[in-house]
Amino acid sequence: MNTKQLTHIAFLACIMMVAYLSFSSVLYLEILTFTALVIAVCFPLKESLMASFIFGLLMILLQGIFPWTVMYLVIFPVYVFFAYHLRKLLFLQSWLPVLINFFYSFLLGQLLDLPFLLFSKETTYLYWLMGIKTSLIQGCLSAAIAAFLFEPVCDRINRILGGKR
Repeated sequence: MNTKQLTHIAFLACIMMVAYLSFSSVLYLEILTFTALVIAVCFPLKESLMASFIFGLLMILLQGIFPWTVMYLVIFPVYVFFAYHLRKLLFLQSWLPVLINFFYSFLLGQLLDLPFLLFSKETTYLYWLMGIKTSLIQGCLSAAIAAFLFEPVCDRINRILGGKR
């Protein structure tokens, strides 16, 4: 790994952290999945995966070692991996980034409740049931963000990178 790649990785992880911290206090507005989607589509797989992994580590450092913070180490590298391999399709169909971002955002809320299985099944089912409304609203807002911002943001990043996609 060279210095340019390490710089990209650090910069991308910082962008993910800023996206999380900037919008985490706004109810239902979650832009982190959109950021991960754009990073996965616009940057090489190795850099995107490492950036999402470092973001997960930063979340653990910021919030502490809890089962739900460890989920960030699992969820976002998986999101980035799948989005990277779908990147050709995402630019062919304009509705696909919207659908993927809705799915990622909805699933994020549901998957972060998964560690409650460590406590009890009933608690987990209750959190899942109560979280469906929140996750649906969050997913719809994330889909709207992707509908308006996905192509312009990817286009600008592509221009900055010199047309490499």
